[in-house]
Amino acid sequence: RAISQARHEAVVDPRQGLPVIMLAARSLSSRPLGQARHELSTVVDRWTPQQGFIRAWGGWANSTLALAQLQSSIGFTVPSFKARAAILFEEVGVALARADEKSLADLVTPSCLRSMLPALKARPRGQRHSWTSHGVTASIKQIRLAHAKQTGGEEQRRYAQVTCVVDAAMVYEISGAGETASTGSSEAPHQLCDVWVYERALGDGGSWRLKERLGTLSELQQTSQPNGTGSAQG
Repeated sequence: RAISQARHEAVVDPRQGLPVIMLAARSLSSRPLGQARHELSTVVDRWTPQQGFIRAWGGWANSTLALAQLQSSIGFTVPSFKARAAILFEEVGVALARADEKSLADLVTPSCLRSMLPALKARPRGQRHSWTSHGVTASIKQIRLAHAKQTGGEEQRRYAQVTCVVDAAMVYEISGAGETASTGSSEAPHQLCDVWVYERALGDGGSWRLKERLGTLSELQQTSQPNGTGSAQG
């Protein structure tokens, strides 16, 4: 599915030029088969841009092995995942703009949803937020697999986490309730470069969801150290 242009509503922090709810999603944070209730407890291997050679090589090997296992277990392909990751980026934005908790429950993990709810509920009555995005692309940086023990006697489940850099041209606008603000314009949109971790349970009924927003790429570049974790680009 091609990503062209979409206009959404979203909550925006004019001081930082980013949707407030996306900033909240930086905190820790697919529905059948009990998926809405289950997730990994954390991001198993937090990707950083700056890496030492040994860790980078080891990380690449881990991602290559995980990719092969995903290909055999769920028919994973890099092009199809990148397209889905870009679409999910926009779907999350639509649901956030509408304060649609039901849709968000399908699009993000439970912990991620909990981090978003305060900003959703703090939105002033009568205030409108618009988010226009186009040219959304996702680039895979690393792939990891992990197991999680389930409660209630359920068998252990395996999960995949894929870290992506998501690029998009965006315009944020706020109007109503005594406030007007904007970041970017149709002539000069704000260039967003975010790092997202997507997660899904393997097996029947699994689908990709947003696990955690790690931050902008520039923020991670400023704070990362040479001994970061490995990556696989695609």
